[in-house]
Amino acid sequence: MQSHGEFKYDFPLDLETDNVIATMVERIDPNSIVLEFGPAHGRMTRYLTEELNCSVYIVEIDKDAYKSVRNIAKDGICGNIEDYEWVDKFQNIKFDYIIWADVLEHLLDPESALKSSIELLKDDGDCLISVPNISYCGVVYSLLEDKFEYSEVGIIDSTHVKFFTYNSLINLFNSCDLEIAFEKAFVNDIGYSEFSSYSHEIPFEIREYVEMKDFTNVYEYVFSVKKVKVSIVQAETDEELPPRLLSVDETRLMTSLYIDLGDGFNETHVQKKDVSITNGIVDITYNLSQYDTIKALRWDPTEGNACICKIDYIHCDGKAAEFKPYNAIKDSQNRDVFCTDDPIYFISSDSNRLNEIRIRGSVEIVPMILAYAEAIPSLLMNNERMNHIDAELGALHLKLEAQHHEYIKLEQVNVGKENEISKLKVELNESICESKKLLYKITDLDDIIIQLKSEINNRNEEILKTRVEFDEIRSSIQNDNYHLLEALKESEIKYTKKMADYDNVALEISKLEKHNAELIALNESTNIQVKGLEKECTELKSTWSWKVTKPFRSIYHFFKG
Repeated sequence: MQSHGEFKYDFPLDLETDNVIATMVERIDPNSIVLEFGPAHGRMTRYLTEELNCSVYIVEIDKDAYKSVRNIAKDGICGNIEDYEWVDKFQNIKFDYIIWADVLEHLLDPESALKSSIELLKDDGDCLISVPNISYCGVVYSLLEDKFEYSEVGIIDSTHVKFFTYNSLINLFNSCDLEIAFEKAFVNDIGYSEFSSYSHEIPFEIREYVEMKDFTNVYEYVFSVKKVKVSIVQAETDEELPPRLLSVDETRLMTSLYIDLGDGFNETHVQKKDVSITNGIVDITYNLSQYDTIKALRWDPTEGNACICKIDYIHCDGKAAEFKPYNAIKDSQNRDVFCTDDPIYFISSDSNRLNEIRIRGSVEIVPMILAYAEAIPSLLMNNERMNHIDAELGALHLKLEAQHHEYIKLEQVNVGKENEISKLKVELNESICESKKLLYKITDLDDIIIQLKSEINNRNEEILKTRVEFDEIRSSIQNDNYHLLEALKESEIKYTKKMADYDNVALEISKLEKHNAELIALNESTNIQVKGLEKECTELKSTWSWKVTKPFRSIYHFFKG
């Protein structure tokens, strides 16, 4: 049985990314003779024929698909694979490659069909097979929710009648006397599969158990099998590989870049990309030229899985951008361990208009329990560090309280000095005009003291905030103390100078008072002399000689006038 709906499997050929068809194509040599089952509309058939110059023979059940691909193929049959007309038609041909790309699961008896096809394979030929994995964690979660819902495409395709796990595929190959020459697993992030809604409904403990099982993250397998006994390629250590898939060096991952254009992060402005992770390394570029004003950027390396990341760089238009994990813990290797199924990085850029952003680094999807295992040492280390910081903070607080008491004492001293200065102001206001210049200087000193008092009050407020600002005050306290002491020293020097000036003023006042007394005494002496002269004049005017000479004085004034 084989069922292909109209255009149902008509997907474009993608040889740029790591996928099932690309993996098969790269294993086929040019100028080969190929038998392809279920070519659909011939995306692989056309490439093998036109690019690799292969002779491709096809078997396709869908009439419209067969018509569209028949003129590309060397020869073919339109019919059900399990009618086995192709066995008779191609019995005299020996093929270099036989391709079963997502076909065996559509057959009622895939073992018989596979055995029959092997009869047409050259002794050193390859049979290329791709099959979805029914033990994928998404299927398991859906069963736990009592659901087994068929879909148009995917693992539970509505036309699938057989389902395979890794071990059941191994048994199938063994029963057909086939041995694996090459095998590859394609991992799919459940958050971007058709089963994404189920992962959030499963309890944490069950998810941990499922994710720890072998191959539950594998969405599909690709195999190359041979009739003859050809050992699997050995590792660099020349140790014999066990008869199972050892590792997944190349996996696929769905990442998301969210663009905030002023309305927050949402599903309207998001770029989702299916990227290849080779040996744990992801290198991805997003095109942002269509966005006018970018407020913020958020990158989710995966969804629905815990992961461990070490990002080498994030470039915005070729310039290094700052990035910060939102919900990760740093481990001993400076990696970001996300103990959550929603890992997030926030990215900062100097510009709100970007053409592209490139992200490169390692991303490793791990079960949640392994993420916690990686994070626990860092958490314990952080706890010890916090205890140490608390102890330092306590000691610092005691030290600051002692300094606070010193500040209070200094403030009291300043209050006493301020009262003395006020008295000096009253005395100086009563002194002579020359002292006004000194009063202005005293006023300046008063302002300095008020400013110093304000600074002391500010320091007191900072002391009260030290429990939440200990990082800042640890570096600034010594600097503040230094400046405060310098200010106090400077004020004391100025005050000493002003007191010396006050003494000089008092001395000058004393001299002026002495000089004033001398002037008063001189004035009194002069007054006595003036009065004596006035008396002598009066006595002179009353003499006979003064009266006799009066006519002569008149004549003198007449001629003089």
